[in-house]
Amino acid sequence: MDVLYLFIHSLIASTIIPISSEIGLAALVHQFPHNAVIYLIFATIGNTLGSIISYYCGRLLTKWQTINAYSNSQTKLMALLKRYGVWVLLFAWLPIIGDFLCVGAGVLRLNIWLSSLLILIGKSLRYCLVIVLVI
Repeated sequence: MDVLYLFIHSLIASTIIPISSEIGLAALVHQFPHNAVIYLIFATIGNTLGSIISYYCGRLLTKWQTINAYSNSQTKLMALLKRYGVWVLLFAWLPIIGDFLCVGAGVLRLNIWLSSLLILIGKSLRYCLVIVLVI
């Protein structure tokens, strides 16, 4: 049951709802360190799926300006995505910024398979760091 909670918590945390999935992962790993790999897998998959949902929300938008026409931070994130492409998604784990990177990747219709892979890599490395710090 704890892995289901972690999966759902991680999925929700990777959307624009501001909650931290790292705290839940750290608490579980601290309590049950022998399950660290299982927790890593469920947290990573949940968090990655949440980011893919954000990507598809971006694909549903017809223009980036639909979100907020005058936001400098969003304009800068779109410039990063246009300049470096899908590789920026390695940083999709960053709080708040990562959510907009995933939405922006959807708006730009970047390759979903490569986007998903890079999101997965970035998020799994972050969770590995959390586990190493807890154990």
